[in-house]
Amino acid sequence: SPLIIGAIYISLQTFRDLDKFTFAGRETTAFLVATTLKERLDRVIDVGISISDQIELKELVESGRWNEAIKTLEKVPQDFPYVDRISLFDSQGVLKAATRPTPEILSVIGKDFSYRDYYQGVIKTREPYVAEVIKPAVSLGYNLVPVAIPIKSESGKILGIFLLNIKLDTIATWSKNINVGPAGFVYIVDQKGHLVAHPTLLPAEDIIDFSSVPSVQKVLKGEKGVEIIFNPIENEDRLTAYEPVPQYGWGAIVVQPTRTAFTERNKAVRSVVFICAFIILTIGFAVYRLLHYWAAIRVQRDS
Repeated sequence: SPLIIGAIYISLQTFRDLDKFTFAGRETTAFLVATTLKERLDRVIDVGISISDQIELKELVESGRWNEAIKTLEKVPQDFPYVDRISLFDSQGVLKAATRPTPEILSVIGKDFSYRDYYQGVIKTREPYVAEVIKPAVSLGYNLVPVAIPIKSESGKILGIFLLNIKLDTIATWSKNINVGPAGFVYIVDQKGHLVAHPTLLPAEDIIDFSSVPSVQKVLKGEKGVEIIFNPIENEDRLTAYEPVPQYGWGAIVVQPTRTAFTERNKAVRSVVFICAFIILTIGFAVYRLLHYWAAIRVQRDS
């Protein structure tokens, strides 16, 4: 009985320890994804600030020489491959110029885009602003995340705004090298709960709203954690960890089915149970043989 009780205790303790280890591992992975995202977005912001501080750009924008101003930005996408293209707006949100202008893009030059999140965000904060995912006004074959950078005069007046547009595919590659485990994956949402990256997300499809997903709702509130959530579509439980991306309001979510997430835990517990059972049976058999031997000696002595 003491051996059986001890075996049960060891098995349960092993189960609990490895359970905690698995939860902590997924939480760490979510933190790593969120940290990587923040570092990459910080880098984009730094590039934008350094460009906006150029005196020549400020002078050209202030004097309304938009075509000359955009020419000073043409090499930015070449020097920073994660930038797809750059758009230049006046302080009222009217599109004035863009790099690599196609006939479709030229057709929207002069249109008012002040209703867009990127314009409203940068005007409200007066600082660089990473906006929600957008579907471009003209079809490019992919959706974008605009990073709006204000161009300010020496007195602090906003002279214009330029966008560093980033493809969703580019953002997805920032987290692709992070190992989530078998059947696991990472997805990223913006500050409105729209998908920025997901294994099944197609570059040009309509923007997908994930704001109703419980883990997304929590991460958009700035919460972080890890829990098991049932997925009714796949009809399976999933170990889900979520971590907010500081400063930008985005969220990183790491998902793995419990059937694969706890594989190592289950193997370890089975091994412990097997070893304990083997030890108990071996000792039990030895005790049985010893008692049988003693009984035989007692019978001989009594006779």
